[in-house]
Amino acid sequence: MARVQVLRETTLEPVASGEWCLWFQWCRYLYDDGNNQHGYRFIWRRPQAEGGSLQAARGQARIPSISLLEQLVARAKEQGWGNFDGEMDTSEVENAADRLRRAGLIVDVANRFVGWPTKEAAAEGSLSPQMLQDVELIQTRIIRDHVGNATIGVPRLRQGEPLPVAGNLIP
Repeated sequence: MARVQVLRETTLEPVASGEWCLWFQWCRYLYDDGNNQHGYRFIWRRPQAEGGSLQAARGQARIPSISLLEQLVARAKEQGWGNFDGEMDTSEVENAADRLRRAGLIVDVANRFVGWPTKEAAAEGSLSPQMLQDVELIQTRIIRDHVGNATIGVPRLRQGEPLPVAGNLIP
């Protein structure tokens, strides 16, 4: 058996629509033996009038059309999590992004950006060795997810070298 932690989710229907809604979720599966895995799932949510709970279906969710499936996946990609790979340890990337955000940086995977929010923050900020590792990890992940497994063109940062300011996207 596994417990499921929903890390990200999206739907096309307004939550208060009063209809059953199909959700697309990025999850962490926690197994009884202590192992865990990441992966995607589709799942139906009952209308709010019926409690709004998830409809457990023993690993199956009816997908009415390929178009709906593609729209949900496209929305997840727009939100920056539709290219995750359950075979990779995404928690490492998520932890790196959280550390950088706490340090005042912007991490926007959907727009392929890691950098300072303003010119002033960039002028005042400095990157620790851990921050440099985190930026490189995220940049490599962004490039891999958007270009394939190639990491050609990922700029290597050195301590003291400036990060871009919001608006300048990482190649």
